[in-house]
Parts: sequence; C-alpha cells; structure tokens
Amino acid sequence: MIARQLAAFCLYAAAYYLAYRFGMSFSQTTASPFWFPDSVLLCALLLAPRRSWWMFVLGALPIRLATGPDIQVPLWFLLDTFAIDSAKGVVAALALRRFLPDALRLGTVRDFAIYCLIAVVLVPAGAALLGASARHFLGHDYWEAWRQWFLGDALTQLVITPAILYGLPAARRSLSRASAPRLGEAALVTIGLFVAGYAAFHTSPGAKGFAEPQFYAPIPFLFWAALRFGIAGASGAVAIIAIISVSAALRGDGPFAGRSPDETALALQEFLLVRAFPLYLVGILTTQKEASDEDLLRSEQRYREVVESQTELVCRFLADGTLSFVSEAFCRAFRREREALAGADFASLMLAPTSEGAKAQIALALRSGRGEWECQVPLPEGKVGWQHWVCHVVGRVDTDVVELQAIGRDITDRKRADEADRSLSGKLIDAQEQERARIARDLHDDINQYIASASIEVSAIRRHTESAPARAELDRLQARLIALCEDVRRISHNLHPSLLQHTGLSAALGALCSSIRHAEGPSIVLHVRSETDDLPPDIALCLYRAAQEGLSNAMRHAKASRIELDLRLNGRYAELSIADDGVGLVAMGDKRRPRGLGLLSLEERTKFLGGRFDLSAEPGRGVRISVSIPVRDADASETLESRA
Repeated sequence: MIARQLAAFCLYAAAYYLAYRFGMSFSQTTASPFWFPDSVLLCALLLAPRRSWWMFVLGALPIRLATGPDIQVPLWFLLDTFAIDSAKGVVAALALRRFLPDALRLGTVRDFAIYCLIAVVLVPAGAALLGASARHFLGHDYWEAWRQWFLGDALTQLVITPAILYGLPAARRSLSRASAPRLGEAALVTIGLFVAGYAAFHTSPGAKGFAEPQFYAPIPFLFWAALRFGIAGASGAVAIIAIISVSAALRGDGPFAGRSPDETALALQEFLLVRAFPLYLVGILTTQKEASDEDLLRSEQRYREVVESQTELVCRFLADGTLSFVSEAFCRAFRREREALAGADFASLMLAPTSEGAKAQIALALRSGRGEWECQVPLPEGKVGWQHWVCHVVGRVDTDVVELQAIGRDITDRKRADEADRSLSGKLIDAQEQERARIARDLHDDINQYIASASIEVSAIRRHTESAPARAELDRLQARLIALCEDVRRISHNLHPSLLQHTGLSAALGALCSSIRHAEGPSIVLHVRSETDDLPPDIALCLYRAAQEGLSNAMRHAKASRIELDLRLNGRYAELSIADDGVGLVAMGDKRRPRGLGLLSLEERTKFLGGRFDLSAEPGRGVRISVSIPVRDADASETLESRA
C-alpha cells in the first residue's frame, strides 16, 4: 500500500515538474496561456483519497521553488501563486466530487455542464481575482492580468484536464476491447490530425490569423474523432491540436509569427477555446448515445434471457399484427422455427372464428392499452387446442402505437375439463328434468286421480247422509280434497310446465305470474318486448326456470310491493330480468349464508347454455336477477325439454 502511494506521488511529482516547466516556457512578461500545473494537481486530487491530498498539495511547493522563472520574481509572489493554485485545486476537487455523480466520468451533457461551470468558469474566475491582485503589485494592469490569468486557467481545465482525467481511461477501455478495424480507424484519425495540424501551423510568417483555408483542414478529423470515439476521441484530438498549436506559438511559427507575447497568448486561447468546447460536447453526446445503446442492448439481452426461461408463450408484434419477436416456448407451441414465424401475421396462427375475437381485442389494446382473449389453435393430427392471451402496448412514438407484447398460455386441458364439467352439468340437468317430468306425471296421473276418486266417494257418502253435522263435515272434507287436488296439479305443472311446450314462453310466463299473484301480495308485472315463442325449447325452459326461482324468492323473502319481469331479444341474446323493490339481500341474510340451491342450479343451467347469470342487490333497494343466453349457439343443441 505504501509502495503504491509512493509510486503514485513520484509519478505526480514528475508530471507536475514537466507541467510547471512547460507553463513557464512562455514569456515571463505575461501570464501563461496554458497553466498546466493546475490540470495535473486537479487530476491527482480527484484520483486520490481525500486523506492524502495534503501530500500532493505540499509536494508542489519545492518543485515550484526549485524550478524558478528565468527572470527575478519575488519570493512572496511565488508563495502567493502557490497558495492560490493549491486552493483552486482543492476547491474544484471538492465541488466536483460534491455535484457530479462520478467525478471521474463525464457521462452526460449535464455532467459536462457542471464540470465546465465549476472547473472552467467559477473557480478560475475567483482565483483570477486573487492572482490579478498579486500581478497588480508587480506593476501590471489589474483587469488585463485578470483576463490573462482566467483564460490560462480556464483553457487548461477545458483542454488538458478532460484529456488526462477522462480521455485516457476511456481510450484505454476502448482499446482493450477494440477490433482490428477499429484500431486502424483510430490510427488513421491520429495520423490525419498530425498531418493536418502540421500543415496548418507551419505556414508562411505572413499568414493572417486563423482565417486561412489550411486552418480548416483539421476540423473533419476533429469531428471524426468525436463522433466515432466519443469523449476519448474528442479529448485526444483536442490534445493533439493543443500540442501542435502550443509548439507553433512557442516557436513563433505560422499565425503566431510577428506577434507580441500577449497577442500570441490571446490568439492561442481563442483558437483552442472555439474548437475544444463544441468538440467535447459532440464527444459527450456520442459517448452518452453509445452508453444508452449498450444499456439497451444489455436490457434486451436480459429481457430475452428472462423470456426464454418462461414457460408462457411470449411474442411481440407491430400494430398491423406482424410478429417481431417470439420466444422459444412460442415456437414450440406452434411447432415452427423462429425464422418462419418472424414477419408472420399473429392472428393468422389462430383458428376461425376465434381469430376474429383476437383481432377485436388487439384493436381494443391499440385504443386502451390492453386486450385479452381466448382462441383455438391447430394441433398435430388435426386436433384443436386452446390458448389464453393478454396483450399490452409496449412501444409508442408520440401517440402512435408501434409495438405490442402478448403473453399466452395453453389452456387446452382446462377447456377440456370445463367441457367435461359442462357435459356433466348438462347430464345432471337432463336427469333432473327427466325426474321432474316423471314426478309430474305420477302426480297428475296417479296421485291426482286418487284424490279425485276420494272426492267422488265423499260426495256419494254425503248424498246418503241425513245428519246435518255429518254433511257439514263431509263438505269441509271434500273442499280440502278439491284444494289438495289443485295444489297437486299446480306442483305438477311447476315441475313440468306443459303449457310452455304447447303455447310458448310468453304465455307460460303470463300463466306463471297469474298463478302466483294474489290479492294481498305484491303486484306482478310482465313485460314481453320481443317475439320469443320461437326460442329453442332448452332456452325457453331455462328462462322459465329463472322466472320461477326469481318469483319464488321475491314472494317468500323480499317483502316487496312490486315485482317486474322483463323478457326481450337483444341482438343474438335472449334476456330475462326479475326485479323487486324489497329489502335486498342483506336484510334477507344472504351475506350470512351460502347462495341457495335454486340460484346455484339456475346459474349452472345458464352456463351450460353458454349464457351469463347476474345477481345484484343493495340493502333496501331490492334484488335483480338477470339471465342472458346466446340464441345462435343454442340452435344446434339438443333440447332438455325434448329429452325429458
């Protein structure tokens, strides 16, 4: 550990010595256009732990005292400039560590803006106020000294520090994973910069500033480096141009020929500032884009790894249904290669008519963001399977959907189990109706006949009885037998409504309401809003049973004053609703006990026919039972009534 710190300090001392000597190479009558020691110190402070900063700050003092300027400079001036430069480096390092997410990496334009604000503008401007005061005591104009000091510090932090602190590490990372063509391109850009820079700055002494055409020659190479290699290329290109231009300025070549030291320094600073700032901005944007592309690539890779590990079927498709990505499970489910599925129409993989439902749900997802459907798909050997899909919008450009993702799973086993349950439910309902028909026949043909026979015998006995009390008792007995006969007839009719078979649903419902309605009970209103006598018998029977159950519950529990039945055909659905204005379910206690057997049986009967059963209620606002059955699907079904 100590050996590494010692090696780092020796490397810093050597770099600081060279930087100080180079900075002092310019005329001593003016401030250096580049103050390289600032860059070396700031880089060292940002790289080193804070507890060792004192070593780098104090280590610069003997170097500055031992490597003095060529002309006599007061000791107090050397100590004053040392203190200013040290404070400048410490303040800049603290501020950059405080306000940058990573002081050793300029990853975004925001990071670059913060760096420029602190290291290039604020800290140099504040230090220049103190430095100009020191030079003012030596006889220099204050504001001219401030301008020279500020530009020298700012240019160093803009040109040199990014190249050392950010460019070199980025270049090392890039070179470690660069391919041979990439290395060749970097070498070509470097050679082009040196050639164009040398040709630009080794002009005749009569060149007028930097407006000559040869000074535009390096620009394509500068932007080539920034656009292709990011911050590493931009900082390296700026460093190369800085070396060439500073060398020409020291020798008085090209555009610097015949200029005074102040004019040379100002011309050099303006030349590099104008080129460095936009170039670094381009480099930062390029690096940011490359980082975003790498993050996106890693994200897509993670997405693919997660998707491929799932048992669910995953795909992505465009707004027109064209598949853009399919998972391995998706390929296995449809028994096709990924290449064969790419570009295929998603809905075309499903069987009609369920594919139309899928298209409708995809259109719904394009409008609302989500769609869900179940569909049939072909299986080997001519078999048919079922899948359940949910799709979401995952990509938009402005308000236009560009891509959707769907996740599906195989539900063939569930569908087969549901079909088996439905078949069993149908058989149970069939058996129930057959048993009801048998009991109804027994009641009508046997029990009712026995009661009628008993009533006739009582009547015969009454005719041969002369006792008035006995005749009165026989009259009461015969009245009871007649009432019992009527009850048996009503029960038989409820068990097997023959009226439904002979007169149609609307007439049967009217008769049902009339048989239940009585003077002290609630009013019962039947609305028949469509012609329903041609309904398939199984649908008519289901709706009749719904009316029976709803009326029975309302009469026994609801304490209602009005019951309304509404029968209609709504498109391809036959709908019946039974509503009352009674006490509702809470008062009836339905939340404290399971739903009654009658309602459960009605729900199963409705589901068997592919319909929908709804029960809604609010305390004090009555109950509404709604049954909706598709008529078209029921046309081909065998009727329960006919089998009964």
